Amino acid sequence: MGAGGTRLILLRHGIAEDEHPDGDDARALTAEGRRRTAAAARGLAALGADPERILCSPLVRARQTAELAAAALPPVANGLEVSAALRSEADPAELLARFVAEPGAWLCVGHAPHLDDLLALALGSPLGGPTRLKKAAAAAVEWYGAPRGPGRLAWFLPPFALRRLGEIVQADGVQRHELRGHLLQLAGGLALGVLGDTVDVGRLGDVGA
Repeated sequence: MGAGGTRLILLRHGIAEDEHPDGDDARALTAEGRRRTAAAARGLAALGADPERILCSPLVRARQTAELAAAALPPVANGLEVSAALRSEADPAELLARFVAEPGAWLCVGHAPHLDDLLALALGSPLGGPTRLKKAAAAAVEWYGAPRGPGRLAWFLPPFALRRLGEIVQADGVQRHELRGHLLQLAGGLALGVLGDTVDVGRLGDVGA
């Protein structure tokens, strides 16, 4: 985004263990979850993600996901902030109010369906709508200024597409302006809104793992 704009990237945590002796909050990423999440984070880097602030849920799996994302992205001056506003039971309107007060580039790492509700709210859509972020999937919303109305869905990417993007850029040295063709091919024709295309929000759901 240019000066004065706001970009919100929502990243769902990666694959976690099914249970933990200390309860749900303590469930950590599995080895496969860490591997896939790190690869998805490299895809975010390939897309040019450069957040000024990273927020994450206090749950272990979300904090681990945020740490992997931070390691793949440019350094964030403000570091990693743990926020109860990203817990599953939190009101997504609370976070949106913060983005209005503090416009800029944000990366939020959390859970379903909370992130899906936050995305719907950011787009001015009904809660419980058609968008469903799979584990280690991500979406980006943009506003030209503070987010005081519905934003523009810049992209919505399933985890396999993020992982593949990171692989393409790492192996082939593809430049960011060349990514659109790769994304459309990965998405099987689904309009993703990447780098200027239009998104049909009603078609976004459980697309790919």
